[in-house]
Amino acid sequence: MNPEFIGRVGDTLSSKMQTLQNSADDIENMAGKSLDKQKQLLDGQSNALKGLQLLTQFQSEALEESRSMLQHFAEYGHKQQEELLQKQEQLQKVHDHLVENSNSILAAQLFALQNAMLLESRIIKAFVLYTASIFIVYMFTSTKQTYTIRARLYVGLVATFLAEVAMIRLTTNIIERQTWLINVFRLIYGILASIQFLHAIFTYRLVKVRFISIGFNSI
Repeated sequence: MNPEFIGRVGDTLSSKMQTLQNSADDIENMAGKSLDKQKQLLDGQSNALKGLQLLTQFQSEALEESRSMLQHFAEYGHKQQEELLQKQEQLQKVHDHLVENSNSILAAQLFALQNAMLLESRIIKAFVLYTASIFIVYMFTSTKQTYTIRARLYVGLVATFLAEVAMIRLTTNIIERQTWLINVFRLIYGILASIQFLHAIFTYRLVKVRFISIGFNSI
């Protein structure tokens, strides 16, 4: 064989081998890069999963915290509502108590006003009665027989009137008992006045008869 041909074949084979070697190196490099990219992809997926887990955990914690806050707010609102209802009940009780006290005070004031009006009415009636009695006493003591007892009857009349007014104003007896006592005082005064009136008349007659007898005897 021609040595020149053999040399060309060797060069060709060498060139082919070099090309194959280069191709193998390129494939190896590409495979290495592919593995690196796959590793980076796996690392990225792993990081993404970790981030997703963190996000899920954060969402769970946020939901739990929200649930806890909502429960706390619900309990607080329920507690505030109960306190508000209790305060409303207390205010209602205070209002009812104030209304009851106001009604009691008003009733007491009306009762006191009625008593005062009744008291003044009774005093006015007594004053009118005793004023009329003064004129009656004056008329009955305008004669010579009874003139001497006028002052005593006036004093007794004034004393009875003052006792009646004092009894009306100062005593706390019921009206029926006061009326009974007042009638007793008036009756006693009437009896005493009648006794004095009759005594004055009979005394005057006796004195007159005595004077007449003395006059006849002296004649």
